[in-house]
Amino acid sequence: MNQEEFDEILRKHKGSLGEIKANLSGTDLSGTDLIGTDLSDANLSGADLSRAYLSGADLSSADLSRAYLSGADLTEAYLTEAVLSGADLSRANLSRADLSGANLSGANLSGANLIGTDLSDANLTEADLRGTNLSGADLIRANLSGANLSGAKLSEADLIRANLSGAKLSEADLSGKDLSGKDLSGNDLTKADLWGTDLSGANLSGANLSGAYLTEADLWGTDLSGANLSGANLSGANLTEADLSGANLSGAKLSGADLSGADLSGNDLTKADLWGADLSGADLSEANLSGANLTEANLTEAVLSGANLTEANLSGANLSRADLSRADLSRADLWGTDLSGANLIRANLSGADLIRANLSGANLSGAKLSEADLSRANLSGADLSGADLYAISSDYWKIDGVKCAYVFWDLKGEERTPADRDFRPGEFEELYKWRPLNDFERLIRKSIEFPEEYFEAGKSILSYFGSILRKKYPDAKANVQIRQDGLKVTMTIDPADGDREVLEKELDRYGLVITGKMAPEEFTDDRLLIHDLKNELRIAHHRIESQKELLAYQNEDMRKKDIRIDRFLDIMEKGIQAPVNMNVFQTQGEKIDGSSQANNIGKLTQEFDK
Repeated sequence: MNQEEFDEILRKHKGSLGEIKANLSGTDLSGTDLIGTDLSDANLSGADLSRAYLSGADLSSADLSRAYLSGADLTEAYLTEAVLSGADLSRANLSRADLSGANLSGANLSGANLIGTDLSDANLTEADLRGTNLSGADLIRANLSGANLSGAKLSEADLIRANLSGAKLSEADLSGKDLSGKDLSGNDLTKADLWGTDLSGANLSGANLSGAYLTEADLWGTDLSGANLSGANLSGANLTEADLSGANLSGAKLSGADLSGADLSGNDLTKADLWGADLSGADLSEANLSGANLTEANLTEAVLSGANLTEANLSGANLSRADLSRADLSRADLWGTDLSGANLIRANLSGADLIRANLSGANLSGAKLSEADLSRANLSGADLSGADLYAISSDYWKIDGVKCAYVFWDLKGEERTPADRDFRPGEFEELYKWRPLNDFERLIRKSIEFPEEYFEAGKSILSYFGSILRKKYPDAKANVQIRQDGLKVTMTIDPADGDREVLEKELDRYGLVITGKMAPEEFTDDRLLIHDLKNELRIAHHRIESQKELLAYQNEDMRKKDIRIDRFLDIMEKGIQAPVNMNVFQTQGEKIDGSSQANNIGKLTQEFDK
């Protein structure tokens, strides 16, 4: 079609009173300047309008089905009730255009600019809106069912009464939107930005929200049953009365979230972050919380019967009056946790850290506590009948008024104590209450008799532990004394009113640093202390070399002796780990196999040279 023919069609179109309308079906108008042109009611089906200039043009009620409008400029164009089904509008500029009531079903709008566009009452079913910018767009009553909105920007868009059922919203920006009551069941919302979004009362059952950002979102009464929330960020979200039955929350971040009264029975919450979350009264029966972080969470009166909490972190959490019957809490961190009045009947607490835990009034009948640490725990008024207490740590535990018919102290939990009767009232308390240690039991002593070639280095390393304690624990009253008797060095640590267990642990860790099995950076994050510690290790190394040279001048046989750093490390390791005084002096014919420490020695000598 030439220009004259096109102009004649437009002239007749403009002059008509509805009888003659422009028929430009299939016409190639690519790149044409049609700014402000009146093409209302025109037939442009299948026309090529790619890169055409149509800003301000009137295309209301026009037939643009299957038209090619890629890259076209349609800013402020009028397209009310236009038919654009199957049209290609990819990368088109439709900012502030009026598409109210338009039919865009199956249209390709990927990458289009729809900022401030009026799409109210528009039909966008199955439309491709990937990566489109819909900021401030009017989508009131728009039908977006089945549309692909992945990566679309919908901030400040009006979605009131819009139909989003079945829409793909992965990585879409829906932050702060009002989506309350929406039907989003089964929708794909993976990695969507829903920060502060109102989803109260919405139906998200079976939806895929993995990796979604739902921080501070309102999910009050929302149906999330069967939804995939793995790795989602729900920090600070309101999940009160939400239905989370069957939802996958593995690895989800729920710190500070309000889940009070939520139904999470049987849910997968493995390694979920629930730090400081409110789970009071929540139903977590049979849920999988293994490895979850529940530090300082509120779980008062929560139901956790049969739940898997292996290796979970519950330190400082409030579990008062919670139901933990048959729950698996093996190797869980329950340091300082409030379990007062909790139901722990037949719970598995083997290997759990219950230091300073409050178990007053708790029911632990039939519970498995083998190898648990109950140091300084409060079990006043607790029921321990039938509990397995094999190899527990009970330093300073409080068991006033404990109820106990019998317990098991053996590994298999088969040997009843008492064997043929029940404990009399108060008998268990009297038999097993904590009694202060005498001086010999209270003090920590380590003695090492060194070969003379290692004596100076060894004495220095042991003496330095006192400096370590003063720097790491400046307020502690622990006292470290070093006594020398010939080639025998004895280190005595008096915890005073400090925690003996903490000091023993520090000594063990110090031994690992000395022997190259732990880097100084793992031992402390104090940069100055790290520097000093490395320097002390270098000095020890040089002392051994200097002592070797000195002794060689004094004794011809010493020149032939094998003096190596790995031998010194082996002596130090045996001495520090020894439960009693130990003579590790080697006779002339004895050899120490340092091959198992080869890698560690290499690392340590590298540290010396830094």
